[in-house]
Amino acid sequence: MKSLDASRLRQEIADALNSVAHAGERIVIKRHGKRVAVLAPVDDLELLEAIEDRVDVALAKKALKEKGRIPWVQVRKELGCRSRVLLFARPRATRRIGDFVQVTRRAS
Repeated sequence: MKSLDASRLRQEIADALNSVAHAGERIVIKRHGKRVAVLAPVDDLELLEAIEDRVDVALAKKALKEKGRIPWVQVRKELGCRSRVLLFARPRATRRIGDFVQVTRRAS
């Protein structure tokens, strides 16, 4: 797999994008010698998203089979939420509390 330093990538971005888009190449981007990102074809992204979707569905089905439920009021209290509604900051459900954004009016 090819790798480029971030400063070199700035100079060669057009060539790098062509290699990724047309040759299906993956390019690791490094900053100060550490891997920080990857340029990859859209097909790779779509495959990763499909895998994430399958994992999310499997976890949701498993959770639905569990006995007992936690009341919404208790969940809000445990998460320290003051608002009545939580929305995901990302288009996919994730398992980290930090990905939630509080919206709507504050509960009294």
